[in-house]
Amino acid sequence: MKILKILGVILVLVAGAFIGYTYFAPKKIIVADGVKANRAVKLNNDVPVVQKLPQNDGELKEIQIQFGTYKRTNVGVVTVTLLENNIMAERWFLHTEKLVDNAYQSFILENPIKLNPQNSYSVKISSHYKDDNFIAVWTNKDAKYGSFKNGSQTLAGSICYKLGYLK
Repeated sequence: MKILKILGVILVLVAGAFIGYTYFAPKKIIVADGVKANRAVKLNNDVPVVQKLPQNDGELKEIQIQFGTYKRTNVGVVTVTLLENNIMAERWFLHTEKLVDNAYQSFILENPIKLNPQNSYSVKISSHYKDDNFIAVWTNKDAKYGSFKNGSQTLAGSICYKLGYLK
């Protein structure tokens, strides 16, 4: 009888620990793979590039975008804006001197956004620079995601981005 009580207590403790871990443990960011880069699209001064994001379940916590610097240190600012139904949800400003050529740059959301299938989500990228400074965003012209806008021009494919979700 004593053994059954001890086993019962152990079972309750294990179940409590499992439930506590499941609901209260810090969530990890799981980043989905992006598309392979095969075309650089120059970011023209104050001309935004806009990419619609897929409707995935989960809480969006991070956006990564692949930039090209043409192996130079460029002086300027890149603005990345997350839009929900064409309304700003979050915005980041990045000095282009900090960009690493052909690398993904991470943008962490201050508060995760629970994606709602009724809403549309997109990311808008624009750059602001003087003189001969410019950067590019890497794209894949063959990506099945459809198209993105470079100013008023619609281009086939997708920018190279990765999305991080809390799991």
